[in-house]
Amino acid sequence: MKKDTAKKKLALMVIERLKEEYPETNCTLDYDQAWKLLVSVRLAAQCTDARVNVVVEDLYAKYPDVNALAEADVEEI
Repeated sequence: MKKDTAKKKLALMVIERLKEEYPETNCTLDYDQAWKLLVSVRLAAQCTDARVNVVVEDLYAKYPDVNALAEADVEEI
């Protein structure tokens, strides 16, 4: 349990330092639910956030919740 506490403290310290260094930083990905952010972040590794915001409109229209996306055929996605 001690190890988890140390990791949490370290993570909080890193977050605070990042906030100090980059106080005006905002996420440029559009999302209204955590799972959508997760998908968008994964896609953003392959292209720009602006492009991801365009692409996911159709994706989220077709798969409106995480269960629909999880059950979708990979080839269809």
